[in-house]
Amino acid sequence: MVRRILGVMLTCLLTIVQPAAEQGINQAVKQVEEAIHMTPDIDNGREVYQLCAVCHMPEGWGTDDGYCPQVAGQLSPVIIKQLADILARNRDTSTMFPFTLLENLQPQEFADVAAYLARQP
Repeated sequence: MVRRILGVMLTCLLTIVQPAAEQGINQAVKQVEEAIHMTPDIDNGREVYQLCAVCHMPEGWGTDDGYCPQVAGQLSPVIIKQLADILARNRDTSTMFPFTLLENLQPQEFADVAAYLARQP
């Protein structure tokens, strides 16, 4: 089921994005595929998430006005895909732009944070 959702998301992404962005897409797809197949470390995910918690709130519930969305309880592949898109600049999210400069975020951190958040209520 999770692979099916990921496959549909990637197919949609590949069919609607213009060819000029192919390099960013390829980078995001590679990061998603790597992260999906990694064994997540929940404790590391909790640590890495501390950076995210500044905006998404410590529980991952986001802000009441929706400016920072809820990430708690989201499916791991969805979180991984969103992180990869943001870092590859395939997703225009101005508040997340500073985080696209964090070159040290790797697919393992995607997997870790996604697994941590997926387990949150």
